[in-house]
Amino acid sequence: MNIQKGIQISGILQLNEFKQCHAFHFKRMKIWMLFSTLVLFTILFYGSVEGAWWQKGLVSMGYALIPAAFVFLIMLFVLHLRSTGVYKADYYAKNAWTYTIDDKGITEKIKKQSHCYLWKEIATLNEVSTMFVLYTKDKQTIILPKRYFASEEQQQEFKELAAHHLSKQPYKRWIPAST
Repeated sequence: MNIQKGIQISGILQLNEFKQCHAFHFKRMKIWMLFSTLVLFTILFYGSVEGAWWQKGLVSMGYALIPAAFVFLIMLFVLHLRSTGVYKADYYAKNAWTYTIDDKGITEKIKKQSHCYLWKEIATLNEVSTMFVLYTKDKQTIILPKRYFASEEQQQEFKELAAHHLSKQPYKRWIPAST
């Protein structure tokens, strides 16, 4: 695959897209937190319930759903506040970004600054329902909302280009759209 001029996309990242990226980023943590609080409260309530061991387990798990859900909702609220705060504090997030994607890599431009991520620097590419989230080896995040692309064909061309270059890397991970 050889793209001479590259794919050129641009746009301003919106708050809801930034929040969606954070939600994707913290997905495992949210699942782990819900599961661990459910187990913890089940263990705490187990001794206070009467009956056979399996009855005690079921009833204590039922009781544990309430505080576990409460802790989970608090965590979601804190993540919402964090995402909003990070977005509002980030000067660059609210400006127009221009990306050029070609055989060399992904070049991002904002105002007068420019940075090129070579394909070998990109560790993972994840497709979320409305965006592509790329992580580099040095833990940088590149958010490419699908609305930046001019057409479905351009999105497909990007996916093919990324798959071509990232397939050469043993740690490449592609997570299809699920959210």
